[in-house]
Amino acid sequence: MSTSDAQRQAHETYAAVDGFLAGAVAAGLRSINASPGSRSTPLILSAARRRDLDVRMHLDERSAAFAALGEAFAAQRPVMLMCTSGTAGLHYAPAIAEANLVGAPVVAVTADRPPEHQGWGVGQTIRQRGLFHGHVRSEVEMPVGGEGGLAHAVAAGRRVTVEAASQSGPIHVNWPFRLPLEPPDDWELPVEVEPGIAVAPADASSPAVAQIDRLLAKATRPLVIAGPYTAYHDRADAEAVLEFAARLGAPVIADVLSGLRRHRHDHLVAAPSWIADTGLPDPDLVLHLGHTPTAKNLRLWWETLADTRHVIVGHSQELQDPSHCAVDRWEIAPAALARQSVATSRADADWIAQWRALGHAVDEQVEPRLAARAGLTEHHIARSVLDAASGGTLFAASSMPIRDIDSAARIGADVEVLAHRGANGIDGTVAATLGVSRARPNRRVYALIGDVALLHDLGSVLDAIRHDASFTIIVVNNDGGGIFEMLPVRHRIDDDEFDASFRTSHGTTFDWTSTLGLAHDAVADREGLEAALRREVDGLHLIECRVDSRGRAAADGALRQELSRST
Repeated sequence: MSTSDAQRQAHETYAAVDGFLAGAVAAGLRSINASPGSRSTPLILSAARRRDLDVRMHLDERSAAFAALGEAFAAQRPVMLMCTSGTAGLHYAPAIAEANLVGAPVVAVTADRPPEHQGWGVGQTIRQRGLFHGHVRSEVEMPVGGEGGLAHAVAAGRRVTVEAASQSGPIHVNWPFRLPLEPPDDWELPVEVEPGIAVAPADASSPAVAQIDRLLAKATRPLVIAGPYTAYHDRADAEAVLEFAARLGAPVIADVLSGLRRHRHDHLVAAPSWIADTGLPDPDLVLHLGHTPTAKNLRLWWETLADTRHVIVGHSQELQDPSHCAVDRWEIAPAALARQSVATSRADADWIAQWRALGHAVDEQVEPRLAARAGLTEHHIARSVLDAASGGTLFAASSMPIRDIDSAARIGADVEVLAHRGANGIDGTVAATLGVSRARPNRRVYALIGDVALLHDLGSVLDAIRHDASFTIIVVNNDGGGIFEMLPVRHRIDDDEFDASFRTSHGTTFDWTSTLGLAHDAVADREGLEAALRREVDGLHLIECRVDSRGRAAADGALRQELSRST
């Protein structure tokens, strides 16, 4: 290729990339998470030179993807990813799967090799079309470099950003580039494009609401179970759902991720993980809002309700019915249903009174027993972290931390709680918290995480330090495998076999003060934890809680049996 041809091709490539980004900015894009690479050079350089984009470079693709996920979900606005060709994009997969399940508007742009490289053994070349098939809302294959022209590139950038926002989910853009990858000598950014018209998510339709109202009108013992993301991002939405439940005369069992438990309301009852072990009254209709609740025993309870009508309402790409109980399922935002419904209560006063009494009984019996346990326990940690995070944001890792927070969070506690409860993976917790801290710059942010999950995300700790992040990580160090103590198999095999097959002992502490330069506190009692949480640190703060989880399953089981007998 002659020098003039190379310059012309470079002009076309960079004009198209700049146009794509201009279209995305016009549609609402403000931030990009990227990682270095060769084939993605036009994407990275074009993004970096734009003054209207906040571009963050990460150590690796996995950290970048989870940071984008955390920011996109917390802020509810599109966030873009950029990476090079080959296996780089595969590291996005866990975050993309989670974004799809929880509705986070992430736009993943993967640079690719041109068609003539495919299938010929060229390095950093894999089949990237359909890389996230089944986990994204749509897939866009761009023409090689700038071959589609500027108008197409602008339209594509606008389209993918609007689709990510309106469909509340991830979009994959695969873009092949030929050499040269460096910019032309006289590179200038193109003219900015006009902002597009915002596309709002579809609202509930009146016919659908009318059909749901007909079901609700027949119920004399209605129960609302508010799962994760019922009305999470808008306080007014949460209040609308609670008032809707009150009109129905329905008690509300609210997951800590529902957005409802941060409010005080007469129809909210005790935390689901404990109330499900009481002698609950049988409802004649269960209205399940949002995603599947965190508390597994709540699901096991509703599986016993053979004569109860189950109605599922929520915006989700997947049917949230793991127990196969639902007869009716509606893909409608719960808040939209709450505002449009005209259903009123047929329940008598005794129905809600029974649930309030159960809630009070659980509060009076469970909390004193958990608080009285010797040593530093997971419950003490959850309570202390929730108290410290009042007015702030807490990201809880999947596995035991989110279950402990769901169990410990009081009704009315002013803490925004986030977690990966789509695919429920432990990966990416620190990176996601980094993204959340960007979306919540004026709030103190905390992460509660297990030791194995923290070791899994060590690269993101380094990444957070590089980005001068300021949040607190509380790690429960039980030397690996604490959650497996809760499995039934624990009681079927001896200690040696259990340790060999399930306990991932690592024998390490997390004092990385000298190697990484972050503030560290090691605590082994409640007083030490509370003092560490009060410590003011500018930057990343790691609090290590050393806990012995052995015996917890037996103690929890005994308490649940006692609660079942006494209520």
